[in-house]
Amino acid sequence: MVILWNVEEKCLMKIFEHSDIVSCLSFHPFVDEFFATGCFDKMIRIWDINETKVVDWVQTGDLITAMTFSPDKNHLLVGFYKGTVKIYRTDQGKLKFTMEIVCKNSFAWGKLNKVGKKVTGIIFTEDYEFLVMTNDSRMRLVDMNTYETKMKYKGHTSGKYHIQPSYNYEKELILSGSEDEKVYVWNKISDYVPQLNPIYSFQKANRNTSYEVFKPFPKSNTTCAIWVPFSAVQKYREKVLSVWKDIYVDNLMILFSSDNRIKVVGNMIELDAIQEKKPK
Repeated sequence: MVILWNVEEKCLMKIFEHSDIVSCLSFHPFVDEFFATGCFDKMIRIWDINETKVVDWVQTGDLITAMTFSPDKNHLLVGFYKGTVKIYRTDQGKLKFTMEIVCKNSFAWGKLNKVGKKVTGIIFTEDYEFLVMTNDSRMRLVDMNTYETKMKYKGHTSGKYHIQPSYNYEKELILSGSEDEKVYVWNKISDYVPQLNPIYSFQKANRNTSYEVFKPFPKSNTTCAIWVPFSAVQKYREKVLSVWKDIYVDNLMILFSSDNRIKVVGNMIELDAIQEKKPK
């Protein structure tokens, strides 16, 4: 089931019954009363909050593991257990299948891959591109117009946990937990990668394996890592500046461990070494 909770009143508002476990949910970016759910009965449902009923549904052939609406409100992207992402148009709350993207490597350990690994997260980085995370320790940046993979991000370990990526408010950095006790941060666009000549470096131009890494929880994996929104960063930045006049808070992230610990980690920089950054 899905429970709608009133945060201010601290009370239950509505319950949306499902026939099996609900695996993911996404609210419509423009129509407040609509949201979509994915369920272990392999069904996608579009719900009307006011009426507490399903206004449209699609029966799929695989377990649904991730979903998100596009920022332009016109599409719903749904990730599946076998490594595919299906794109549906959402005109007037009705679902219409348009495209399927297969997220898998052709070969692994010298063997032909017949199916991909579970999709654990889908997020839009821009209106026209989105990031897909899968349980083969890869993230893929996909162009919404051509459906081609623009970049692959590697380095982290993701084979079991349902880890999702996160994007900072400046839309420059990608954050992810990992199953090797570390947290990874990539530049979305690396100045280093495109300049590599594959003939001499043996690296493809659309592979980004350049990242920063740190270990926040010794002997424990980071199962969730989220960039803090700009509004919250700005408030904390003002508090820090009121105490330390020469310290600038660049970014903040919230980290969750597999042994139920939470940490807030920040990137602190001396003001003399930087210029004030502003959100785009």
